[in-house]
Amino acid sequence: MGFFSRTNDAASVAIERLKAEIQRNPKDAKLVLELAAAYRAKNAVSDAVGCYLRAANLNQQAGLSKQAVALARQALQLAPKQLEPNLFMADYYEREGLKEDQRGVLKTLAELYKTAGRNQDVEKVLAKIEALGPGR
Repeated sequence: MGFFSRTNDAASVAIERLKAEIQRNPKDAKLVLELAAAYRAKNAVSDAVGCYLRAANLNQQAGLSKQAVALARQALQLAPKQLEPNLFMADYYEREGLKEDQRGVLKTLAELYKTAGRNQDVEKVLAKIEALGPGR
């Protein structure tokens, strides 16, 4: 049995254990983050991204916005073309009044929506960009 097979098996065991623990403690961001790492070790990117964002939301609810943003950025690094991490960051930048950062993420969202054929969402995002005023 090779190294990668053992790693994959260990990740699978960890995933099942962590899922059970999270069912008992659904608001434990640390457990959700461990689950994200296990999914990442198994190269289950979409599942890992979902866990990073879930942990980010839990941290945000606990008032830990810097930790939440760091987790969302990890999700974004793994999957820069997924909507959810970009939406999280756009909302964060809007709340924090970081217009230029928000503008950059909104432009990415417009492209993602356009690629997905979601023209109404493209229009909404372009209107938000317009409302931000002139950029640098």
